[in-house]
Amino acid sequence: MKIFTLTLNPVIDTHFAVSGLRIGTENFTRSMVRSAAGKGVNISRALLRHGVIAPAFVLSGANSADIYANMLFDAGIEAVFHTVPGNIREYVSINDLSGETETRVCYRDFSACDDDVLLIGSMLTERLSAGDIVCISGGLPYGVSPDAVAALSDLFRSRGAYVVIDCAALDADSLRRSEPWLIKPNLSEARALLCICGELPDIDADRSGIARRLTELAQNVLLSLGPDGAIFASRAGALVSLPAVPISHCYSTVGAGDNLLAGFLFALSAAGFSGNESISASLAETALRSGLTFAAEQCSEKR
Repeated sequence: MKIFTLTLNPVIDTHFAVSGLRIGTENFTRSMVRSAAGKGVNISRALLRHGVIAPAFVLSGANSADIYANMLFDAGIEAVFHTVPGNIREYVSINDLSGETETRVCYRDFSACDDDVLLIGSMLTERLSAGDIVCISGGLPYGVSPDAVAALSDLFRSRGAYVVIDCAALDADSLRRSEPWLIKPNLSEARALLCICGELPDIDADRSGIARRLTELAQNVLLSLGPDGAIFASRAGALVSLPAVPISHCYSTVGAGDNLLAGFLFALSAAGFSGNESISASLAETALRSGLTFAAEQCSEKR
């Protein structure tokens, strides 16, 4: 089983660390970290850190594609690109070490079309074998519709691959059309997915129940609870809930959800899981613990 990631809306992340952010004046940084990111790429990076090569397929703005590609190369991440006109998004995070806050400034200038998505998807399909996992992760660039994601899912599943979707742009109907093997919403995304006829579910009252309801949209659900941990639920009946792994200091939560998913898949791969059988409760607990450990590593990493 190989794991591939697909990032349709990449981002260049820059983190500045300061001691006491002062508005309206100059702030001098203690450190600066710049990296090629995006939810799928984040998964590939996390897996590589633990010895698993997960090739990243990236739809990229041509103007900054070389910069982005060089950063991935320096990180040792195998990547395949399809470029379109425009710039890759850039996010700047200011991490105030004294106030323990994170302020983000986001710049967006990137658009594509459904045909571009299908093209990068066909490039990935050439590498697929039955039993492989494909993670379609992140937002959609301007001009790309949820229908393109459903078409990609059909394409990958036709090759016998297992499709994981972590994309807030997809509503419940789009997910049903995509028929994913696994989805990874957070609480706010889960609330939106289950909002039917004006009914707003109380996501704090019965989080396990929310996870179970989401299995109507996918065979398996990995529900991120942020600082409260995560829940796994499956149509086959498995239900596991674990608290977050304690850390001494959280420098940033950026990428934590992607690392949660990466750690979960890492444990399945290490256990020799083929995807032909359902995920047992014991394996789900092992995988969930691995995911939460990956997420804790990301949050405690100095930026």
